[in-house]
Order: sequence, then structure tokens, then C-alpha cells
Amino acid sequence: MTGIFEITCRHCGKTVQAKQYNKMYCADCLKQRNRERTREANRRRLSRAKPKPVDPKVSYSINDVCRMARERNITYGQMVAKLKGGVAY
Repeated sequence: MTGIFEITCRHCGKTVQAKQYNKMYCADCLKQRNRERTREANRRRLSRAKPKPVDPKVSYSINDVCRMARERNITYGQMVAKLKGGVAY
């Protein structure tokens, strides 16, 4: 199918001409819709990216954790697990 088709925008109801028969939105509504979808996707992506603090009151540097692990004769990973509330091996 080739030619120019009259379509009605599903968002604003405006009648526009389109080259494709299956267009659903006018150019202005399509831009607005894409902006909203991009904004929402970015908002969801950024909300997932924020790490949740284990214990906001206690903050150790890597050197502090290494020192504590040496004092207890365990590895760094075991010390991190212990600090997070896990079981140290």
C-alpha cells in the first residue's frame, strides 16, 4: 500500500496525513510520548541503581576492614560478610 492516508491521532484527535496506513499519533504527540517514556525509563533505571546502605551509622574504609580482618586472622571477604551480618567462615 502506497500513498497518503488520512489518520486521526489517538492522543489529541487531530486529523493528519501520513505516508503509512498504520500510524497512530501525529508528530507532536509522538515526540511528547517518546519524551515521557524516556523520562520514565530513566527514572526506573536510576531508582534501581542506588545501593541500599547496610548500616548508615557505621562506615569503614577498606583499610579499616583489612586491619580488623588481620586482627581476627580471617580474610577480607569473611570480614565483609561478618560486618554485613552474614556468617564468617
